[in-house]
This record gives sequence, structure tokens and C-alpha cells, in this order.
Amino acid sequence: MKQTIRKSPAKKLLSSIAVSCSITAAGMLAGCSSSDNSAKEDIPVVNTSADLVVYGKIFTSESGKIVEAFAVKDGKYVYVGDKKGAEVYVEAGKTEVVDYTDKGLVMPGCGNGHSHYMLGYALKSIGTLIGLQDDSEKLLKEIVPAAVKKARAEGATSIFAQGWRLQSLEANMPTRLDLDAICSDIPIYLLDEECHKALANTILLKKAGIIKEDGTAGRTTLRGGEIVTDADGMPTGLLKEQAQTYRALIPRQR
Repeated sequence: MKQTIRKSPAKKLLSSIAVSCSITAAGMLAGCSSSDNSAKEDIPVVNTSADLVVYGKIFTSESGKIVEAFAVKDGKYVYVGDKKGAEVYVEAGKTEVVDYTDKGLVMPGCGNGHSHYMLGYALKSIGTLIGLQDDSEKLLKEIVPAAVKKARAEGATSIFAQGWRLQSLEANMPTRLDLDAICSDIPIYLLDEECHKALANTILLKKAGIIKEDGTAGRTTLRGGEIVTDADGMPTGLLKEQAQTYRALIPRQR
């Protein structure tokens, strides 16, 4: 009489697991021995092309990391890394490729036509804003006096404001003498909304050599700019283009 040996459910489960593991291991070994060594080279497998691929020296802003390439699809980064890894995202006729290798540094930026970030920070922290519609009366009676009061309270060595519009002031353009009447001992610099013109008081113009210490006219011409003068040839305090560049107004201390 033959004896029937029945396996317990636990033994059956262990046997199934062993068989599955053997099959999986065999598959992994077969994959490793394949001629396709892309996994070894850590090249991504992608099913779609990118809209844009850029090569070059690329600063990612992530812990100071520099990479060789990035790829973009539908406005989003889909790859950031080495050049070889990005090449799989290139599809002829569909992907725009920009090679900036050895041409400079590629770095992230804001989609902005023209901005003055440092100026914005300075205005918020230490400066004074002038409204586009503010006229000369408001500027001289309210805005500048408030800026002077703030400067004295904080022990500031200069007074900086920005935002006036030419069309709002040109009917009665303030002069250095108007600003002197409010404050003559602290340099005042009022930049317009475009950053192409400025108003300054006498002490600031003296520091720049535009007016001499004896009160006579000093330097009244400047390449790339205009130092506006009155009928007597004296600077009025209105400076245009390169003449209003702040660094040029304060000579470097030697």
C-alpha cells in the first residue's frame, strides 16, 4: 500500500516562494549579462522627447552644483545632469538644442524684461518712494522733509529716494536750491522712475566736483550724460543719463 505524503499549507507557500525567487534571480542575471549596458551607465530610459535641451556649464542654484545639460518638456525640467544623459531626450525635428559649451555660464533667471533688484531692496530698507503723480509741491513740502527726518533719526549719511516722473515735475522742476532749503548738510539724491534722471542738492554736487567748494561751477560736461545748467552756467541739480550715475556722484575715497 502506497503511503501518500501531504504537504502542509505552510510548506506549499514556502515552495512557491522559492520557485518565484529562482525565476526572478534568473531574470536579473539575464538582464545583467545583456549587451544593453545602459543601466550601468545610469542613462535614463525615456518614452518622450524634450522640447528643449541645453548643453554647457550650467549652474543649478542647488548647493552650488554645476552640470553639463538639462532638458525641458512642457515648461518643466525633466532632466538635469550630464550631457550623455540629456542626449536621449533629443528627437530630430522636434527638440530644440542649444549648445552653450565653452561660451559662458548658464544659470537660472526670472522671466523679466528689465528689473533693478538691488534698487528695490535699497528703497524698501533705507530709501523713500516717490509716487508717479506726486508734483513738485508735494515733493518739497511732504516727501523730502519726511525723508530728511527719517535720515536724521537713523543717523544716515545720505538721503535716497526714487520714483518721480518728469511729466509730473517739469512744470516747476525742483532745483538744488529748493532741496538745500530743506536740507543742506546731508547729500540728497532723488532718482526718477526710469533711472535716467536725478535731482541732487548742493552738498552732493560738491562731493562730485560738479560745484566747487567756493560755490562756483565745477565740472559741467560729462560724456554720455548731461549736467543741466542755468543761464549763468551753474548746475541746477538736474542730472541726466550718465551724469546721474550714483557712483560718479560720490568720488572714491583715496
